[in-house]
Amino acid sequence: MIKFFNFFGGRKSVFAFLLFTLVTIFFLLNKANFDQWSNFCIWVFGTYAVGNSVELLTKMNKPTKDE
Repeated sequence: MIKFFNFFGGRKSVFAFLLFTLVTIFFLLNKANFDQWSNFCIWVFGTYAVGNSVELLTKMNKPTKDE
């Protein structure tokens, strides 16, 4: 299962793509309008970007074992 996540870029990207797919299906079935679809996409990918940024920042500021 880990190879599956690594193939798509990790768990966060798989989850973001899954949410995007679900909301797109809702849009195509007329269960959501374009404003709802676009707002959801902004939140999903915004959260994904912030999560990756925070993860990168925490790895950058982590002290090494020599210090």
